[in-house]
Amino acid sequence: MGGATYGCDMRIAAVLILAGVLWTVPALAPASAERDATVDETYDVWSPEGFNGFTPEGSVVNTDLRRTVVIHSPHTVVLEATYRRFRTGVSDEIRFTVYLRTSDRRRFAVHVFVDWDGRYTSASIWRGINELPLECSGLRARSDFEANTLRVKIPRGCLRRPRWIRYQALAESYVEDENLWRDNALGPGPRLKTWSERIASG
Repeated sequence: MGGATYGCDMRIAAVLILAGVLWTVPALAPASAERDATVDETYDVWSPEGFNGFTPEGSVVNTDLRRTVVIHSPHTVVLEATYRRFRTGVSDEIRFTVYLRTSDRRRFAVHVFVDWDGRYTSASIWRGINELPLECSGLRARSDFEANTLRVKIPRGCLRRPRWIRYQALAESYVEDENLWRDNALGPGPRLKTWSERIASG
């Protein structure tokens, strides 16, 4: 009985290790997946000022992006944001928002929230310009403060399996009674104006 239990435990451990590798290594995406990588200038963080203005803030922890990678595979869309500095215990809230446009003219917004100590990362998906809540089993988000990354995995079925997608992304952090900061993943300015190129499914 002891030998059988040990063998079962070893098989379970192997499965868990393999699952972790498949989640954390984007290079293991299917060969048919199309990939888009955007390098963002650092020290390009902004904070709101007045009614509709912004002030440059240089580099701010949990906000300043270095790179954004999107992988559009036959079953999932994976987006990974790499920060210049990603730390716990600094921001009251860390936010990451992804806006998607698809080949069939649908629009989606994915909102990711990370709490101040990094223990809780949540994601929700909304559809349409008015952002109506959408049920999406399999939507996942994960923070890795050692690697300075935040990753979102979206099942393509929740997006109605589009032929291609385009995206915008915005990183934000918030400290109560202090400020809100933002970094546009696709441009040096604070406002989301530019969309990515089309990223086709594999």
